[in-house]
Amino acid sequence: IPAWLPGRSAPPGAVVISSDILFKVIAMISVTTGTMVTIWLGEQITARGIGNGISMLIFAGIVARLPSAVWELGRMVSEDMSKLVSVIVVLIMFVGIVILVIYEQQGNIAKARAEWRSALKIQVNHPGALKKLSDK
Repeated sequence: IPAWLPGRSAPPGAVVISSDILFKVIAMISVTTGTMVTIWLGEQITARGIGNGISMLIFAGIVARLPSAVWELGRMVSEDMSKLVSVIVVLIMFVGIVILVIYEQQGNIAKARAEWRSALKIQVNHPGALKKLSDK
């Protein structure tokens, strides 16, 4: 965007930086500052024990745009009913991928637990006290 904006004509009364270098520097500083504030906010959320802060901010951004995206999708489908088939195919693919990922993760978790138990060969006698099985 910083490379594209300076070449555009500004609307009357707008504050415009005429120097390309100064505009790019200010744009980079602004984006970096915004990113650092977002990271700081995510760390504050995590530190307060609410959850994984950055993930929550990303999720909140997605959820905030969801109503307008659904509205726009409905408008596009109502204008051209041939897009309905594409929407249905994409939804079926989405649900299928989610089901496959869940199935794969559950299988891998169970397999990993079994391998972990057989590899460690330890037993828990008391909370926090571990004993090797070979020391019986």
